[in-house]
Amino acid sequence: MAQSKQNLYAPDDQYTSNICRAFSHSARIQILKQLQTHGSLCVQVIAKDHPISHEALSNHLKILREAHLVVWEERFPFTFYAIHKTNMQRAIRHFKAFLLLFEDLLDENLISNPFSLSIE
Repeated sequence: MAQSKQNLYAPDDQYTSNICRAFSHSARIQILKQLQTHGSLCVQVIAKDHPISHEALSNHLKILREAHLVVWEERFPFTFYAIHKTNMQRAIRHFKAFLLLFEDLLDENLISNPFSLSIE
């Protein structure tokens, strides 16, 4: 298997990539919403709201752990997850700064009516 070349890019760009990966699947978005709404939850409770296998859910949780957006604690026989507040705040600030690089692309008409977007 080929070795990743991600480490050849700027650390800031690597971090942006990792954040985007964490946010790039509906299941991970829903997990983060669940944790934000309900606080610390065990995997079994998280799984109740997902139409995916436990193996797939575990993989999504692993990606969120690798991005350092969640913390977890083993309390036999359960594993509990929660939002890592400091790292989530950092990710939000970082992603906002990244998006501001494209601020000149904003169209005032799209801001006033975001549903007028068309995909070309």
